[in-house]
Amino acid sequence: MKKIGELLVEQGKISERDVERTLLAQAEMGGVFGQVLVKLGLVSEADVASALSVQLSVALLATADYPESPIRLEGVAQDFLLSNAVVPVADSEQETRFAATMPQDRFLAKALAMALDKPVDIVLGLESDINKALQLYMQDQDEDTADSGADDQFGGQSDDEFIEHLRDLASEAPVIRLVNQLIHRALDMGASDIHIEPFEDGLQLRYRVDGVLQDYPDPPAGNLAAAIASRIKLLSQMNIAERRLPQDGRIMIRVKGHELDLRVSTIPTVHGESIVMRVLDRESIQLSLSSMGFSEDTLRRYQGLLARPHGVLLVTGPTGSGKTTTLYASLASLDSESLKIITVEDPVEYQLQGVNQIQVQAQISLSFARALRA
Repeated sequence: MKKIGELLVEQGKISERDVERTLLAQAEMGGVFGQVLVKLGLVSEADVASALSVQLSVALLATADYPESPIRLEGVAQDFLLSNAVVPVADSEQETRFAATMPQDRFLAKALAMALDKPVDIVLGLESDINKALQLYMQDQDEDTADSGADDQFGGQSDDEFIEHLRDLASEAPVIRLVNQLIHRALDMGASDIHIEPFEDGLQLRYRVDGVLQDYPDPPAGNLAAAIASRIKLLSQMNIAERRLPQDGRIMIRVKGHELDLRVSTIPTVHGESIVMRVLDRESIQLSLSSMGFSEDTLRRYQGLLARPHGVLLVTGPTGSGKTTTLYASLASLDSESLKIITVEDPVEYQLQGVNQIQVQAQISLSFARALRA
């Protein structure tokens, strides 16, 4: 059986050099070879799926062939469909057809055939098409729940059941992929913040680039708001059941070879939880005053202020303008070997060699004031 890379080279989609680059990236990033190709922008998702179809001798379902309305099947749980990225696309008395991102999974075919007690046919589907179909599937179920007369989606659940439901939502495969995509996109755009905002007509997704918020034209479906919030809160060690009060958390994640530190805050609104994720790329930060964009005259004056033995220096500016980077670059420019340097921070965003950094911890009364008095 030929590999995906070989097939794409034969089809003229990529070169041998592209294959080598992708293998190196795969070793760094992890993931499936075809997905890494797409992330690198070397081919489209459709190109990879077409090659996979040839490799597996399995038909590729066209986008237009997905049903307009979800097909509900007795005996097949929604959780199973979500966790396996598979969706029913046709049903008859003789056979049920499914589209899946991994149709070669023998367990999948056996499990579905056993659940339905009849033959099944599994074809290949684009991941984007299957995700859209699953979103439609979930949305249809939400509407059925609303039509049944329940005032609250979780009205009949105990607290423990409610928390377990949120954890299930956060663990579903499409939601995991969606949150990962949001973070990957921020790195690609060079964004400093990700804003996920719920409104009456759906979710709004915005990225802050160079201090300016930019709308993203294709935000996630509004019915996924609770699942997205639960996934992010789970990753950032927040209380997943608390939706009435603001919360803060932190996510450490490796994306495309970059160590990202995400500072997460949630705040309740009338339409759900609004989420902001501050993106800190530890490997790309330039802790050098000369690379901060100061004019020569301003840099000389600023360095003169830093050299003074005492005083107060205020650094102000709008969100994402570079205040934190400026302060860390300023500290890095000082001689930590001949000076005793102590910082009090909330939070400590970057660790500096030779600097004593104190993290404020309100829960044990370690405040800014108490640290300054120490």
